[in-house]
Amino acid sequence: MPSEPQPSQRVVEQRLRNRAIEALQTLADGDDGVRSVGAAEFVEEFFDVINDDAPWDWGTWSVFTAREVDALAKVHDLLVEACEPLREEGSRASIACNPNDEFIRSGWPTRIQPAARTALDLMLRRGRFSEQDEQDEPPPSPSANARSSARPHLVAAEADAERNSFWGYQIVNETCSLSA
Repeated sequence: MPSEPQPSQRVVEQRLRNRAIEALQTLADGDDGVRSVGAAEFVEEFFDVINDDAPWDWGTWSVFTAREVDALAKVHDLLVEACEPLREEGSRASIACNPNDEFIRSGWPTRIQPAARTALDLMLRRGRFSEQDEQDEPPPSPSANARSSARPHLVAAEADAERNSFWGYQIVNETCSLSA
């Protein structure tokens, strides 16, 4: 049985940029985003892609403009700050033990929301890249300036399965290490 060719590094980065947009859509919904996916996924969906502790340097990817990197870094820093009390209890993963309402009452989803909206709007102006073919820029889209209401919120197991086969890489452990 012939194996599928591995995607190029550029295509992987294009896909990861698209996943960042999806994570920003959840964060931009604030409290409603927490209610739709749960507190753990609210945080981890973003950190799956944009994470300074990850072995890849997302800020250098050519799929992001300098303004997008700055906007994403602001969201990242807010999420790290939101998780700081949880780090004292063990790790970011301990947010899974935090009931959604408790995380909402902390006020963090509302504090993160404006920065996430700004980053999302900025990234949607350029649009999404192809998931299959290398592109210098996303194709023009009539809806590039509109926020999408359709979101691929999947249960965690389905999302993990999709990521593992879709990106061409496998996420191993909570530090988001990539292995081919």
